[in-house]
Amino acid sequence: MEFPIGPMAGETEQHFLIQDPFGLRTKIIPLWEYDPGDGLFTGLGTAFRVDAFGLFLTAQHVLEHRMSGKSNSTVVGMLSPGLVYGTAAVGREFFPPIVNASAIRALTDDPMAALQRRSETWNAFDCMQVAFAETPRLHRDRSYLPMRFKGQPPAIGDRVMAIGFPELECAIRVDAVAAINEGMYGAVGTISAMHPRGRSKSAPWPTLEINALWKSGMSGGPVFNESSEVIGMVSSSFDFSAGEEPLGSALWFQPAELSSWLSTLDTMNPGRMIGWAVISKQNGDVLAFYAERHEAEAQLAVADQSADIRFVSFDPVTSSWIDVR
Repeated sequence: MEFPIGPMAGETEQHFLIQDPFGLRTKIIPLWEYDPGDGLFTGLGTAFRVDAFGLFLTAQHVLEHRMSGKSNSTVVGMLSPGLVYGTAAVGREFFPPIVNASAIRALTDDPMAALQRRSETWNAFDCMQVAFAETPRLHRDRSYLPMRFKGQPPAIGDRVMAIGFPELECAIRVDAVAAINEGMYGAVGTISAMHPRGRSKSAPWPTLEINALWKSGMSGGPVFNESSEVIGMVSSSFDFSAGEEPLGSALWFQPAELSSWLSTLDTMNPGRMIGWAVISKQNGDVLAFYAERHEAEAQLAVADQSADIRFVSFDPVTSSWIDVR
């Protein structure tokens, strides 16, 4: 199989523009910081959707200074407006704010904190879950990216592809309108090193090193294998001097053991979700699927036909399901 998308004729694999408004652009979105004082947007990075319930992931370092509650600014995602020719107005429903964000915390290895009987924590992975305020656009398109957590791991020499938004710019406001420039880009590279236990004490999460130049706006973007599965997330990139290979690093999901943290994902089977299904007794079809049991029970109460509630692993592409024990 191939990557989910590739360069057009005349473009290079190392950096190519992606024109895909109804495909990847609905699952991979740019993050902006909006300042209500001057009405301007500052580009932060990239996030991608991992389930049908609205769960997105991004890099923790993209948001760590913006989610402290000490700023008047708001972090928003930008949903795909579809095909746009020239300059067009984009409504508020395309800029939902982040309403919830969480990361995995761990105790710091600080001897002074231990002596002073302080319990300090830090983010154990360069990864955050984010949820946006519900909008009609977000509710309407529930497609997401399949993630690979188990099975055959990648190997040194494998090709991978990152996708993100390295060109996030906001022009000066004119007549109360902010002009935004954004472009989705792909970049293909080769795995040069693998660190399942992290590279250092300051970066203890499982890491893949890739010979690729990933610009800053791509942080938080997905990293795909050649089966179009997400195996990692863009963390950082270094552009060395002439004659040297650029080096990108990615959080590697497989050794991270994130199954309990990403509870809606079937970590054994890419593309499948775990949740509560309302299933027809007549033909076994899934009538509705929810993250929480009480949501399924509410739907069952108004169902027009005899149905059961089951806790299942569900594939929305094929509509197939299996019981989860």
